[in-house]
Amino acid sequence: MPALHETEPGAYDVIIARGVLELLDVRRFFARLRDLRPKHVILDTPTTFGREPLIRFALRAARDESARGTNPRHAVIALPNHNLIVMLCDHFGFRWRLVDYPIAPAPAQRPDAGQAGNRTYVLDRIAG
Repeated sequence: MPALHETEPGAYDVIIARGVLELLDVRRFFARLRDLRPKHVILDTPTTFGREPLIRFALRAARDESARGTNPRHAVIALPNHNLIVMLCDHFGFRWRLVDYPIAPAPAQRPDAGQAGNRTYVLDRIAG
């Protein structure tokens, strides 16, 4: 988040956010994206399951390198679900596309919003 606060609005057309939601307050993150006004955001994040918008907290596996070191808060992660990301996009002025599946898949191949796993979204800023 400090790097996002040091950036001027409109400075970037594309922001790539990989694995950051698990360590940040997602509301503040989306609010800052709205303020920065990028045209696109590539959001690659682990997600959890659930039908209603939610975040689940978990302990990062001890074998994961980022769980070691001097910052113990990185050992506790926050995993949003798909519906939370959709809700935040709607609220903060982004259209979203889930791009971790083939374009126009058959309905049976489309990932269920209730599934957990890594997801990649392309967010497009809605002008306004």
